Amino acid sequence: MINADSIRRWKQWLTKHKVTAMAACGFLGMGCILLSELPSDSDPPQREQSPAVQTEAHEDYAASLEQRLTEMLSRMEGVGEISVMVTVQSSKEQIYAEEVKESAGEHNTQREHKPIITQQNGEEAALITKTQYPEIQGVAILCRGGGNAVIREQICDAVSTILGIPVSHIYVGIHHS
Repeated sequence: MINADSIRRWKQWLTKHKVTAMAACGFLGMGCILLSELPSDSDPPQREQSPAVQTEAHEDYAASLEQRLTEMLSRMEGVGEISVMVTVQSSKEQIYAEEVKESAGEHNTQREHKPIITQQNGEEAALITKTQYPEIQGVAILCRGGGNAVIREQICDAVSTILGIPVSHIYVGIHHS
């Protein structure tokens, strides 16, 4: 039973040993934090990375856009000689359909991901469910007519409409030979 005398003794001990008591509390707290990070039997298994995503070089995608924009914009009246540069944020990703097999054990569940394979023209290929193209960061265009405000505005409007990016991500300047 706790009485006034035992409380008084604890207060005296704590007064004399403040640093020791604080260090002990600190170690106990760190121990509790470390123990809380240990996995338990009831923790769900971590999701495994699926092999069903493939990325392509973003340079190929940007180069394709540059070529198509160059061809289209060079046909605009007053544009003249033109150079186009497109920057993208990531790579093109293809997401494949996959079959997921689960096997439940006593303490955990294992998942096995396998891409679904189809026959196309006598060849086996993984079934693509979705293609995500990279996000376009910006476009820089240099052309002979880039000094004309009307042509610059027409180019910005065309590129903004085609690529679905804001005009603030498009630069049009003068091309010097």
